[in-house]
Amino acid sequence: MSSRKILIVGGGITGLTLCHEIQRLAPATRILLCEKSSRLGGWLHTAKYDDARYETGPRSLNRIKGQLTLQLCDRLGLSDKIIPASQASNVRYIVAMDGKIHPLPSSLIQMFKSPLTKAMPLHAIRDLLWPKAPTSGDISVDHFFRERLGPETTDLLISAMTAGIYSGDPSRLSMRSCFPAVADIAVESKSLVRGLLKQAFVRPHQPPCTIDSPNWTRIQQRLGKASMYSLIGGLSTLNETLEDGIRSCQNTTVLTDVEVTSICTRDLRVRFDNGNSDNFDIVYHTGRLNSLSSTLSESSSLKSLLDTVHYASLAVVSFGWRKDIGVPKGFGVLVPKCVIEAPQILGITFDSRTFPGHVPNGYSHVTVMMGGDRHPALVNTGDSNLTAIALDAVKCLLGISAEPDFKSVDIAREAIPQFYVGHGTLIRDILCEASRLNKNLKIMGTAISGVSINDCIKAATTEALDFANGMPGRTTPEYNFANV
Repeated sequence: MSSRKILIVGGGITGLTLCHEIQRLAPATRILLCEKSSRLGGWLHTAKYDDARYETGPRSLNRIKGQLTLQLCDRLGLSDKIIPASQASNVRYIVAMDGKIHPLPSSLIQMFKSPLTKAMPLHAIRDLLWPKAPTSGDISVDHFFRERLGPETTDLLISAMTAGIYSGDPSRLSMRSCFPAVADIAVESKSLVRGLLKQAFVRPHQPPCTIDSPNWTRIQQRLGKASMYSLIGGLSTLNETLEDGIRSCQNTTVLTDVEVTSICTRDLRVRFDNGNSDNFDIVYHTGRLNSLSSTLSESSSLKSLLDTVHYASLAVVSFGWRKDIGVPKGFGVLVPKCVIEAPQILGITFDSRTFPGHVPNGYSHVTVMMGGDRHPALVNTGDSNLTAIALDAVKCLLGISAEPDFKSVDIAREAIPQFYVGHGTLIRDILCEASRLNKNLKIMGTAISGVSINDCIKAATTEALDFANGMPGRTTPEYNFANV
């Protein structure tokens, strides 16, 4: 039997991981990886000035439910390049109604005193004693938490949290799609607070680690107690190492600056904007769903479903100083929607505090995020306006007025899928319709798997295992993905 020929559309972290894992598990497979931009890696990109490095996309890797990401790093020989986040990054700030930044409480006493949470205990007791009955069907993040933790906590903490993760509006985002584990806790324990207390005081059963790595213990020791980590050289080290390995494989072709113009779902014949066309046994689409929609030459029903998913754009403004200008000790600050007088931003990350090794000794670096689904028009107002807003935010919230030695503006257009209420049903309909048209048209990407790097790597690893397990005579290790 001849080897199968597959196409991977999109060279972001999902496409790169999928290609790497299929090469590893089924090395005879002929792979074409097609990326429409000039570089691979998607939103993962580390830039630099002087000897400082900064991220224009995701800023760190999360250790929680990230075992497969650590395993991938180990397989790529990156174990010794893992950098744990500093202890200072455990402190997170949120802007309160007084317009000032306040640290998230780290104790029960602080919770009663903090303007961020002082109203929470009363609502928590109410949820514990008289919990709300679970609502049938999907509801918004705002609705879920407002019923259980009250309006103050929802307007401050939950609004800030959804801005930090999804750059979105909690009144529109789906609880079931954005925070499924929390939704399940409320249903299983009849009360959100009761379920959280149970998790805090009852040691859950931990299944044995199924990660295949002889260096696992050493990796854990290197990370220590840190919940986040980066890599020497920044997160681009991950996608650049993946790219180097992929390009060295004889059966793989990588195309950049080439875009898919049409996909025939009947026979998976694909046309490219360089004039070429070919048939494939399997097509994996790992990019935005609306970009897939534009390539389909038939199936108006699938196209209309794909076009329903909305993506938010993000403006990322980076500032660097060749001196210590007093950046607060912490990971960063988030701005809730309800704080009217706060600058029109989503948040600021304190990069030189979280990963001080990314900048020369004595340097300071912060990044301001703005736009998203909260201020969608802002990303189109020009670099000078975005820089002015970001500088004003740094001055107002952090008290830093020193002129930066370095400034950079990056726009991540349609970067973050918005999981609006009903998103789970929509994605199920998309996958069912795609399978009905051709079971070998595989739709992936952040709108399907989730927005984090861990989500992307887990989805790609799972898909590669499914592919390899379908190859005659091929056996692959079975992993329990429940806790990774």
